Amino acid sequence: MPTVIDDKCLPYRLPLWHSVAMWLLCDRLKIPSWGWGVFWTLQVIIWTAAIVYTIGQKKKMLPGFGE
Repeated sequence: MPTVIDDKCLPYRLPLWHSVAMWLLCDRLKIPSWGWGVFWTLQVIIWTAAIVYTIGQKKKMLPGFGE
């Protein structure tokens, strides 16, 4: 079995593909303008939280990786 880094040790990933997928879904369903307002409000909250979380991360070298 190959040795891999545990998921909880990997850096947080930004929600880029989730945002694109949801935008395409909303476009496909032709949601009303108030729905777009809700969508963009949620996107701002999600991206702000993701960026704050990413900036606040503490980097730690794992033994045996990158030494």
